[in-house]
Order: sequence, then structure tokens, then C-alpha cells
Amino acid sequence: MSWAEATRDVLLDSLSCSLFSFRPTVPQRQWLEESSPIALWRDGNQLGKTTGSLVDLVHRCRGTHPWQTVRRPPVYAVVVGVSLEQMGQPGGIMEKLYNLIPTEELDPKTGFEPGRGITGKPPRLVFRSGPGAGSVIFFGTFKQDPTRYAGSTIHHVLSDEPMPAGTYEELRPRLLKYGGTMRINFTPVPNMPDMQWLRDLIDRGVIVEHNHGLKPENCLPAGAPFPYYSRTMLDQFRASLPLPVQRMRIEGAWDPLVDERWISAFSTETHVRGDEPPAGAVVFVGIDHGIVGGKQAAVVGAVVGADSLRPRVWYLAEHVGHAQTSQEEDARAIVSMLHRAGLEVEDVDLWVGDRPADARGLVRKSNSILRRHLAALAGIAYNRFPRITTPRKFDGSVVAGLTMLNSLSATDTRGTPHLIVSPRCPELARAFMVFQGHKQDPSKDILDAARYPVERLVGSQRAVALSLRYG
Repeated sequence: MSWAEATRDVLLDSLSCSLFSFRPTVPQRQWLEESSPIALWRDGNQLGKTTGSLVDLVHRCRGTHPWQTVRRPPVYAVVVGVSLEQMGQPGGIMEKLYNLIPTEELDPKTGFEPGRGITGKPPRLVFRSGPGAGSVIFFGTFKQDPTRYAGSTIHHVLSDEPMPAGTYEELRPRLLKYGGTMRINFTPVPNMPDMQWLRDLIDRGVIVEHNHGLKPENCLPAGAPFPYYSRTMLDQFRASLPLPVQRMRIEGAWDPLVDERWISAFSTETHVRGDEPPAGAVVFVGIDHGIVGGKQAAVVGAVVGADSLRPRVWYLAEHVGHAQTSQEEDARAIVSMLHRAGLEVEDVDLWVGDRPADARGLVRKSNSILRRHLAALAGIAYNRFPRITTPRKFDGSVVAGLTMLNSLSATDTRGTPHLIVSPRCPELARAFMVFQGHKQDPSKDILDAARYPVERLVGSQRAVALSLRYG
């Protein structure tokens, strides 16, 4: 077995460990030994924050904590997050938690579905036997009052995301009543809610903070011969990240660097070239309606290996409107764009268009209207023209999408980059070179059009993996 294969095996073990085979790293061990009522672990990606917090949670519910004295069961715990859907997604906190609990100790009615998470209304895990008999883990969201699930009795709270001040203020008094504990862990991101209230509590000593940084010595499970991230792998990870978020994703820094390029791995000398995609590539069109009313941007490109961890992307032609236009004019511009790339409407495998925009009531933009005009220009019946799908937007989606494009820019195979921009796309190339993350920057429009279809083809989970491992 090669060193790289052994490293991957150790990483897989650390990601799918059960409660009884869990081997903590030094940061995880310090977290599990933390006895303060309220503690925060703010750190870089892939340091095992979630796993460490879940091991702590399960041992509290079972009364079997190896690293500190905890209350006797039954224990009523609440796990809070942005949404139940996010917590239940593949590889999410619900799946990790379920894999840590001996299933024979759970109520047989407790359900778990891969990709959906813990089932039930409300979703919860009930310990019916074993040392934790009687303990319950409830799930709530920041928009709900999570105390309605556990009534007035809460012994422990876990938040795997930046917690809003209102949620903290609601939960803390209930914990104080029973001498309960709270654990918060997350990696900061540029568009997270204002966390100044949390930073103030840390400065005042109300919350104990842990921070270590993503280093090889912090990625070494107890008893393992080598870390699951080597120095070379971490250097590649850092290079794949946009400059503004490198310190956030590596060190858990509170704030991004300002006035730095987001697609920092891109250069016109390396990535602007006339290479064409191979036969069989998936052809896409991405469309953004623009921050200025009526000004639409579009790109046509191609992807190969979208279902792998090493996809390759070509951007072949672009259209950037500089004045308000009708959707019929937009459709004609898109057809012309396709022709410049040597393509026809029928060659497009995937259409992704922005959500409807009104432009303050002056110009109505929507995928359905645009689709009707494109069908007419192509001589295709409307009901036979492919649907123009909408992008998946969520908190952090812009950061995730641009990070993925930066990761692709940072990768090459035998000197050929995995993201190529045709000389027919000068506006897109310029946007890659100048965009610094400002929402009102007009160059964001063409970048949105470029990232929407790639995100759709690669998928959100693989996009995260791309930004965590490259080279």
C-alpha cells in the first residue's frame, strides 16, 4: 500500500469512526476534556470539530464520558442548526451522529434515511436501553424555538453553526437552571451573521474558546502513524482557496482579508487559451439577470468528469449586456453566443438561469419567458424545449461556488489547467482577475452565470470536496 493510499484510509476511518473506535486528535482531546459550562471551538476546516462535539454529546447522553465527569442520564439534549434539511444532508451532522450511537440502544421507532436524516415529528433520537436509557436528543433550527421540543428541561446544547444571538439568549437561561452545558463549533465564513456579540462574550470570559489551526500535528488521531492531512496536502488546500478566505478556512480567523481577488489562482497567462473540449463533453449555458435592471449576462461552456473529484471546465463564449433589453433580445444574443462557439441551441445539455428579476418593474426577466423565445428562434415546440433550471442558492452559496472555481483554477494535469477560458470571453477573464467579493460589483454578474451550471453539474457535496482536496 502506498503512503497516499494509507493516508486516505486513515482519513476515511476518522470520518466514519464509531463511538468505540474513536481516536481523538490533540485538539479533539482538549475539547472533550473541556469542563466549562459554555465553550466555543472556532477553527479551520477538517479538524474534526463536528465529530469531537458529537462524541461528547453521545457520551453525555449515555453517562459514559471517558474524559470528564458528567451528569447521570437521562439527559435531554438539543442540536440546533440552520435548517433540518441542511443537518440531514448526506454526510451532515445527523448522519454522523446516528453512526456514532449503538443502534441497539435506540428506540426501534427511531428512523434514519440517508440523505434525509433523522425522521419523526419532531426529529429526535430516543435511548430506550443501555447506559443512556431515557435520554433524548432533539433537533431544532435557529428560526424555531428549539426549547419547544424539550419543554423546559435542557441539559446540553450543541450548535454546529454560528448561532444567532437570539437563540443563545433563549437557551442559556434554561441551561443555567439545570447546570447544563453548551458547545458551539464552526469555521467562520465571510457572509455569516454578525458574531460581535459572541466575540464580546469570549473577551469577557463568559465563553471559553478553543482554536488550533489546520496543521499536520492537529490532524493526527491518537495511535495513528501519520496525520490524515500531510504538509503537502495542506499546502495544496491553501493554494486552492481564494486569498480572502484562506485564514478563515485554515486557521478559523474571524474576518476575511479585504481587497483581495476571490479567484486568486486564475491568471490570464495560464488560463486564457484556445483549447476546445473533447467530444462527449456536457455543454451548458449559464444565465444571470444582473444587479442592474435588465442587463443580462450569459456564458456557454462544457464540462468533463463532473461526477469525479477532478472535473475540467471550458468556458467557450460569453454575452454581457450593457443596456436594458427585452427577453427576446436576450434570446437572440444567446443564440449568437452559441454560434460564436460553433454550437446550436440543440447542442446544449443543461440550461441554468437566474431567479426571476423585475428591475424595479421596468423589465421582467424570467426563465420561462426566455425559454419561450429560445424555442421560437430554434423552431422547437415550447413544451419540447429543455427546462431552464434555477441555481441552488443558500447562505454561503456564492463563497462555495467561487471557491470551487478557484480550486479548479489551481489544478492542472500535465501542465493543462482544469479551468480554461476562451479568448472569446474577455469579460469573464477580467471578472476572474478583478472580483474582490463586493456584491454590487458588476463583474459578479458574469461570474454568477459562469458558476451556476458548474455547481449544478458538479453538485454541492462534491464542490465542498473539491475545495478541501486538490492536486
